[in-house]
Amino acid sequence: MKSKYRQLTTFIIAGLIVTTGLFASAVSGAGSATFTLTPSTGSYANGSTVSVTIRENSGSELVNGVEADLSFDQAKLQFVSVDGSTSNFDRAWITPTSAGKVLIARTNDAGVISGSKIVAVVNFKALVGTGSTPITFAATSGIVRPSDGANLWNGSTAGANFSFATPAPVPAPTPTPSPS
Repeated sequence: MKSKYRQLTTFIIAGLIVTTGLFASAVSGAGSATFTLTPSTGSYANGSTVSVTIRENSGSELVNGVEADLSFDQAKLQFVSVDGSTSNFDRAWITPTSAGKVLIARTNDAGVISGSKIVAVVNFKALVGTGSTPITFAATSGIVRPSDGANLWNGSTAGANFSFATPAPVPAPTPTPSPS
């Protein structure tokens, strides 16, 4: 019975997180937990896949949920997918938007965790031939302590900045002279 209750509570809380931005109302800057994106830089050709791993680091604080809301320039990147197969959080709610954002809420039904953990890998498609663009965490992001629901995210992040380069044309092969 407790397991069903915990799953229902987790589902309801995660639904509220995604639909109402619950973490945005929590006190940010209250903790020392951080988010990072890796790689933090890179150069990509038009049409190639840009994959970034989201990590949260709660240090010694116990957590059981995160909301990693990414902002990006939709003229330069197209959201493709979220891969949670390597995540330390076992339940996910993902909401891509048309406004250059993807909202990723994840919880851990297996219990609380601490330290540096993988949240998810987000895949984008590069849409431009040249230029650069950042991927950042929105202010609605958060890292949740289960004992009191406090947002432990300190508001600072290590986002990412990617550049795009149109690949140089491949020269045509030089014909080999035929034997006479």
